[in-house]
Amino acid sequence: MILILTSLLILQDRLPDRPLSGSAAKCGSEIPWLEDLEEAKRASKQSGKPILWWVTSVSGSPMDRKLVLQKYMLAGPWMMPDVVEILRRRFVPLRMASKDTLDVRPMKFIEPGFVVLDSQLHDLLRVDRMTFFQEDHFRNLLLQTLKTPMKPTDAEELFLGGDYEEALKRSPSPSLRARILRRLGREFRMEDLPLEERATAHLSRGDFAAADQELREATSDQGRYLRGAALHLSGKDDLGRELWEELVKEKPDSRWAWKAAAELARDGPFVRGFEVFAPPPKTIEIAHALGYLLSMQRGHGGWDDSNYNFGGEDSLPNVYVATTALIASALYEYRDADLRISTALERADGYLRDESHVAADDEDEIVWAYAYRLLYFAKIGDRKWMQLMIDSLAKMQASNGSFRHEYPNPFVTATVLHVLWEAKKAGAEVSGSMIRRAVDALKSCRNRSGVFSYKYPGRSAQIEGGAGRMPLCELGLFLWNAGTREALCTSVEASFKYHDLLEAVRKYDDHSDAYRNGGFFFWYDVHARAEAIAHLKDKGAAEKLRKMILNIVEPDGAWVDSHELGRPYGTAMALLSLKRLSPR
Repeated sequence: MILILTSLLILQDRLPDRPLSGSAAKCGSEIPWLEDLEEAKRASKQSGKPILWWVTSVSGSPMDRKLVLQKYMLAGPWMMPDVVEILRRRFVPLRMASKDTLDVRPMKFIEPGFVVLDSQLHDLLRVDRMTFFQEDHFRNLLLQTLKTPMKPTDAEELFLGGDYEEALKRSPSPSLRARILRRLGREFRMEDLPLEERATAHLSRGDFAAADQELREATSDQGRYLRGAALHLSGKDDLGRELWEELVKEKPDSRWAWKAAAELARDGPFVRGFEVFAPPPKTIEIAHALGYLLSMQRGHGGWDDSNYNFGGEDSLPNVYVATTALIASALYEYRDADLRISTALERADGYLRDESHVAADDEDEIVWAYAYRLLYFAKIGDRKWMQLMIDSLAKMQASNGSFRHEYPNPFVTATVLHVLWEAKKAGAEVSGSMIRRAVDALKSCRNRSGVFSYKYPGRSAQIEGGAGRMPLCELGLFLWNAGTREALCTSVEASFKYHDLLEAVRKYDDHSDAYRNGGFFFWYDVHARAEAIAHLKDKGAAEKLRKMILNIVEPDGAWVDSHELGRPYGTAMALLSLKRLSPR
């Protein structure tokens, strides 16, 4: 799915971002942030502590939704207990925007991120493009920059400061020892852990039911928050929200109420799928991606983590339906890999057949809700529902033969041609007139160099900005005998040649370079390339793209291109691509 901002009119449709409010506004306030670089430098020299500079934004950055990312950081990493304590005790925390400060500039440093500096402002660590929030991962990133151990003190202080090995030597307490061993990734006795730590260990292992069971009698604020999280991950998100709402109402001054309030407002990274409990596995397997997708399915059967609203808030239901269809398609392809997938597919199937989930009045993203459902119904071979989707798509076709999302364009037209071909292959009836008109519209956007324009009508396009969509558009023609194998091969070669331009802007949420490439193009274009390669049966190209995909996997086995489209969307597109690139 590609969902693209192209005009100021679309920008005006979007509701303005708002800062964290109410109890959530206190997220991140436990960290004693400085806001001036020179002041931080002086504090670093006096204390001997390195500076942790949270780059709140980069001046001139093409990132559109900077405030969204700031809220994710405030309610995510800067609320993680271990991270907060280590920052308070062993760093000089600095929160500050960059105006090309210390070479932190657009295209070179993509928000969100942070830089660790010594007292002379030399780099110790740079971390940007952050789309994976997990406490162990963050804590280890921070600790690797600390060269000076803590001064001798009691075990609890050493533990809070992250000096785990020394704390372990000094600790007489089985409970503290177990907590330390858990953070070191070593064997520990579950029964030695306090209740909340025990529940966290279950959550980290993906045993959400065990965490829920442990926490049913919990009265602490942390326990109540964690149980809400366990219920959310179990698909019982309505019950989880109720627990969080009670916590916010009864304990508004609790740090766990602050965190709950941010998540309730959907401003936090947990409900959006960026913050997870499981630490990065030593070896990433497809099972990790599947487990992640299963944990993100909501009680209604769909996936609604995306905050993509370039077409306006009224378009979001169709974004959810389209994303759910893609994820269901990916899970169907891997249905034998996990026993839980069959149940997830039953729930997703019910969600996709419920037309009340579709925003019928939306004109911006509705085409994706039907096109990608058609792809799903073609995979499972449901002719009745394929026909319903085809009939709806036929009504969306313009008189000139093109299709549109936020505006008429060749790539949406090509997507519809592709899914119609999949439907016909699966036994559906497709109108020849519908295909001929779409093919003619698509051809009208192709210039002599084989580059397809960005919009319809038009033939002007630079290959640097159009190479990504070339395989999709050529495939749309090729599948209906209106294109050539040679042209399809050329398009795949071009997409590989200019792949680095897409990769350079991956994780930006808007058009980002001189050629108008954007992060949200990435998986849409890569998936199309995988489809083209599969039809060409080019084993060399398949292996090349497969390695590219595996090389950019997130630490937990998920994938992402834009924080707005979300990690479940990126993960589904990557899994679908890998399946098409695998030998059959």
